[in-house]
Amino acid sequence: MQLAYHLNINNKKDVYFFPKKDVFFQPIFQCCSKDEFIQMFDTSPATLLPHMGIYLPDIDIQALYEDGQYTGFSDYVRDLFNEHSDEEFNEIIYASFCLFHEEGHYHDFMTSGLSVKEFIERDSQEKFSLEMQKEHIYTLPIEQRELMNQLWYINYFRMTAEKIANEYATKKIVENIDTILQFQSNE
Repeated sequence: MQLAYHLNINNKKDVYFFPKKDVFFQPIFQCCSKDEFIQMFDTSPATLLPHMGIYLPDIDIQALYEDGQYTGFSDYVRDLFNEHSDEEFNEIIYASFCLFHEEGHYHDFMTSGLSVKEFIERDSQEKFSLEMQKEHIYTLPIEQRELMNQLWYINYFRMTAEKIANEYATKKIVENIDTILQFQSNE
């Protein structure tokens, strides 16, 4: 995603691209390598990636935005954005927010003073509760899943780590709106 380079996400350090998978349409931050995680917790979730860093799905901005529309995340981001800017919200601003959001997780980890294990455990209870809700959602008939997914995201953004990353992303969007609009005009 060229936008990540244009915005100089994480100073282009520890940023990786990976093929789109069913579970990863959105960028993600991983605070340790797969090997470190296995050593600490003696388990290996299938979703772990090889390195610590920010992972970007190999999809275009429109696909990222459409995924955000499906989950309701784009509505959430639009509302946050509109509180701080008079610019018209669009898929480039949404994608920029997603990138800065993951950079926010990275920044949170690096400035937290916590070890990897402490950082992971800081939000583990909130995450566990949400994982249980998500498992339940997958048992529902397809026509009920969209609404339940949107409700799940509302709870997700109440988590401490997500609030921190959202505040960071919102601040970075406001600071970088001219750079974002410049990218948009070049598209």
